[in-house]
Amino acid sequence: MSKILTLTSGDRRNCQPTKVMRRSCRKSCQYRRGKWGRCNSSTGLIQRQDRLKPNSAKFCAQYRTLTKKCKRSRKRNSCKYKVGEWGPCVPTTQSRTKVMTLVRGNAIRCKPTKEIRRKCVRLDGTDRCFFGQWKDWEGCLNGVQKKHREVLQGGQECQKRAVRTRGC
Repeated sequence: MSKILTLTSGDRRNCQPTKVMRRSCRKSCQYRRGKWGRCNSSTGLIQRQDRLKPNSAKFCAQYRTLTKKCKRSRKRNSCKYKVGEWGPCVPTTQSRTKVMTLVRGNAIRCKPTKEIRRKCVRLDGTDRCFFGQWKDWEGCLNGVQKKHREVLQGGQECQKRAVRTRGC
């Protein structure tokens, strides 16, 4: 393949008015993807070996190896908790507590229980919204499904956050 370039700026006495650029056409190397191997925990890398497809150029390598960082597995190191209900607002501390109990996870890395504590009242003096668990999705009505959760504490603005909708 060749391309002719024409001088558009510069000193015409020192530069050629035209220049021919030649480049040989190379057929691209096409590979059939292999499967990714297991993550090497010591390097944090994962590899895949691809094989050259038939009718590819002769100068291509028969195999190519690709390497990338492993994706972090949430399942292996994660802690899965069952979320409990909010307790009552304690007058002395003006806070509510919710206990989360370990369901699945590494006993060494995961705490058997976690406690979440929230103030009952916001800094501006208004009630904070506290909710119960989400109920199951209702049946499809006019192309929309809804699910609700009980408002344990809070005003009218909390009611809006107690309903979710989705198309069906």
